[in-house]
Parts: sequence; C-alpha cells; structure tokens
Amino acid sequence: MAENLEGFKPFMAGQAGTRAGDRTVGIVKSGKLSMTTAVHDALGSGHVLLLWDEQGRRLAVKACSPDTPGAYPVRKMAKQNTWYVSLMALLGYYGVKVKETRRYPVRINDGVFVVNLADNLQDV
Repeated sequence: MAENLEGFKPFMAGQAGTRAGDRTVGIVKSGKLSMTTAVHDALGSGHVLLLWDEQGRRLAVKACSPDTPGAYPVRKMAKQNTWYVSLMALLGYYGVKVKETRRYPVRINDGVFVVNLADNLQDV
C-alpha cells in the first residue's frame, strides 16, 4: 500500500538556507557579511557604515548615504537574493579572523543592527 503524501511539498535542491523574509545575516569565514533581502530592504540603503566595539567584539552596521565618510557599498551576489559587505579591512585592522561561518538573527532599529561576534573570532 502506497504512503499518503497529501499535504507534502517537494524540497528542491538549492532551496536550503534561509527563507526570503528572514532577517538574518551571515558572517562568512572568508570575511564577508552576508544579508538576506529582508535585511537589505529594512536597512533602506545601498551603503553602510561598519562600527566596531573592540572590547565587546560586536559589529554594528548602520545604513548611510554613499557620500558618508567611510561608507561601504552593499553588493548583490550574482544569481542570489543575498547581499554582502566585505569585512576584510575591518577584521585585519583589529587583528581578528572569523572562526567559522555562522548566521545570526538581527533586529533593525532606525537603520542599524548589531551582531555579537565575541565567541566566533580569534586573534591573528
């Protein structure tokens, strides 16, 4: 007798990851900050400032205009609904590197979100 598959939906390859509406960011081991489209849209800007709390090892990302001193462009990954900003200069300046790729849920208030990286960094 065949199994009743009523109510099931097929899971397609490439569907893994986050859902489109999730407000999450990823910190990639190679030194990129990735954002879902929901995070990018909630920021409301194609440029951000990266602010670093050296003692707490927290990263704040703040939406800004392109002419703001220190503004980083937020770039779209080809063929994906993911946006990213390079953290290489910031990480190098503070002498830290990312231990492993991780995702973090974020709340965006007034164009700002904060990610606590304290347990995912190592000194270089």
